[in-house]
Amino acid sequence: MASQKYKRSNTTLGRTKPSENEGHAFWLSQGMVLIREKRYDDAISSFDRAIEIRPDYVQAWHYRGTALRKAGRYYESIESYDKALELRPNYYQAWNYRGVALYSLGQYEESIGSFDRAITIKSDYSHAWNNRGSALGELQRYQEAISDYDRAIAIKPSFFQAWNNKGNMLRKLNDYKQALLAYDEALKFRPNLHETWSHKGIVLTSLGHYEQAIDAYEEAIGLKPDHAIAWFNRARLLAKLQRHQESIDAYEYVLTLQPEAYEAWYNCGNVLSKLERYREAINCYNQAIRIQPEYQEATARRDLAMQKLRQQKA
Repeated sequence: MASQKYKRSNTTLGRTKPSENEGHAFWLSQGMVLIREKRYDDAISSFDRAIEIRPDYVQAWHYRGTALRKAGRYYESIESYDKALELRPNYYQAWNYRGVALYSLGQYEESIGSFDRAITIKSDYSHAWNNRGSALGELQRYQEAISDYDRAIAIKPSFFQAWNNKGNMLRKLNDYKQALLAYDEALKFRPNLHETWSHKGIVLTSLGHYEQAIDAYEEAIGLKPDHAIAWFNRARLLAKLQRHQESIDAYEYVLTLQPEAYEAWYNCGNVLSKLERYREAINCYNQAIRIQPEYQEATARRDLAMQKLRQQKA
């Protein structure tokens, strides 16, 4: 349980004491608003004030843990959740978010223990089943993870995060057809998931549906124009379909987003070589080698391009 006395944030809300009509409930409400505004230090300060007034205020300890977790202060977050659970052992939301904090620390087995406690108290808690599945996935227990996502979906069929996560696990198992179905379900409920569109592009590529995959990547890019992975994967497919100039344009955009992406330099060099634009290709290979000096494939391709350029000049 909480082993250290909570620490007040240095940030204040401009007042030293709540007025007579501003008791613990006011500070709780204020803190929750501040969380929504992503002002986490201010939120922590507000929850601290609520706890000063009422030290056994379970919700204040719980939401204080949430503010700390969102601020990346995971160990302190767990201490706050532990205090809430000391006061109310069947507080299933606190068990769940305690598990989320442990997950963020990479303590996956321990996080599963917290999710188990949440599920034991409330068996239809879809978020805990989904989170437990994610922890199992990190442990490469993919089939068990899928079973947990299915439990979450059975409870809440429109749970798009669980559909997306299930698709990710199926993709890791190379079950691309089922992964595609899962991604489509996620997008049915939430069409603006750029990462899901990108992942859908990956499984469509694996299934050999290249044009559809390009469409999926373009959906991802439309939602998030700086989504470098979608641009990169789209460029690769355009090259495969002999749409060389479009591929070059896409690689060049990737490199405006990530100038040190050596694979994009290398692949762009390959496309330019196919077009016999050897001088430009050599520049691309040189950039790849600059970033990754041991990149033997790039060195070999550059040497070949230099040979071809000499022949072209002869």
